[in-house]
Amino acid sequence: MKLYAILPIFLCLLTMTGCDSQPDQEEIPSFPVFKDLPLPDVFAEIPENYQAVSSGTYQKYYTYEDASIIFTEDTSKTNYYSAYEYSIQALKSYQELTDTVDFIGNEKLFSSDGYAIETLEFQYSLDHENTITALTGYFTDGKVMYIITCKSNSDSYASHKAEFQSVMQSIRISKSEK
Repeated sequence: MKLYAILPIFLCLLTMTGCDSQPDQEEIPSFPVFKDLPLPDVFAEIPENYQAVSSGTYQKYYTYEDASIIFTEDTSKTNYYSAYEYSIQALKSYQELTDTVDFIGNEKLFSSDGYAIETLEFQYSLDHENTITALTGYFTDGKVMYIITCKSNSDSYASHKAEFQSVMQSIRISKSEK
């Protein structure tokens, strides 16, 4: 049972690691389109200036300059009733796993197909020097908790925030059974 409690914390920790853009990767088309994400049945409109890249940790995520957009999921429970409660637990995990966490705010956004997305906005540091600001979104179809982590260096976060919110609001989930 403890393994199930550790898995979401581990996923959150992985999303906190730096993701540098890789300019040698194939470019995203120059017009906005819904991208098929590495998670089954989840789609989002990724800004055209973001490049799809991969790493040993993530099959696919998106980067532009110092910003990244990462999609993960948690299937460790059988039923997810509250994305809000999950987001509060995630914030507590960040507080336990980072050097500093400064809570900025939370808000409920709605995706293009009506899913409520609970967001958290906060700054954190892993080394007391580099501060990262993140906007994380949590939403569920009842079976899976989907997590969107949008982050950048705190110095440039303001220039990315509108894009991050737009990505979250463009989320679509296929209605087909898994």
